[in-house]
Amino acid sequence: MSEESLQAIYISQIAEGTLRLVAAKTFLAAFQSTGGIPELEASILQLRKALETIAFASIAPDKKQYAAFRATAVQSADFTKDYHAGKIFTALAKVNKDFYPLALLPPERQPDRTLQFGRKASGYLTKKKFETAYDRLGKHLHAHNPWSGNRNLHNLAADLPTIVEETHSLLDLHARVIRTPDFHGVWVVETDRLGNRGPVTVRQLIGVDYDQCIVNLERIRDYRNKILHGQITGQNLKSRQLEGEITLLRNWIERLAAAATRHLGYDGIGRNTFHKAKANQTNSAVKYPFSTVEGFRRWLKHTV
Repeated sequence: MSEESLQAIYISQIAEGTLRLVAAKTFLAAFQSTGGIPELEASILQLRKALETIAFASIAPDKKQYAAFRATAVQSADFTKDYHAGKIFTALAKVNKDFYPLALLPPERQPDRTLQFGRKASGYLTKKKFETAYDRLGKHLHAHNPWSGNRNLHNLAADLPTIVEETHSLLDLHARVIRTPDFHGVWVVETDRLGNRGPVTVRQLIGVDYDQCIVNLERIRDYRNKILHGQITGQNLKSRQLEGEITLLRNWIERLAAAATRHLGYDGIGRNTFHKAKANQTNSAVKYPFSTVEGFRRWLKHTV
């Protein structure tokens, strides 16, 4: 699996996690309004699933090594059946001890024009807090046995806002350290608290054979430019060759449209494309920290 594909999985899981955090807050607000236990338990469930998406995302950068390590297990060696975040963390630590996201501060431009990210000192979900919260949440996934002791549900309810906020703080801007035979470095990821997916490149949408597709498209474009202008291509093209190029072009369009539908919700080609583009979508690509001309000037001054 290519690095682009693994990045797409990572981003997708983090985006799902932020969406589940939003759901957890929604259910928690309902509980605070009505006092209904089902609403509280729904909030707990969504928060625990949000933490699990972080665990699944954490596998992506080390997927090859993680799968190989899990394959050595005596029992349950298939990593695709993993679901318990705590156990995933234990296995990941054997592969890359620095797998947990690093919560970052916004970058500051240095005198040499580079950008430097600081580390958050507090206010985010540390690995220890993650593990404690995950275990606490797990105790409330099933109906309460009336003959058992007090399950401290309301104590957990009081802590949920802090857990949600610290999880957001972890994901807002974070780095993922990667140490594989193929790559040593970091991914720096910025998230949207509404769960919006960030910008995606055409390379990421197309996948592993993007480079070959581009070579084909450049060749086809040269043919088109000459043919549309009534010129001879000089390539002695046969009709069968042109039909083959048309097939390649159709395949490109179909793949890009299908990938865009998965990521953005529409393909850019269908009959309702205009309406989709004009609709108030929740998956805006980029958000800028200004809304006025003067704000843009200030932002630009500190950026370039």
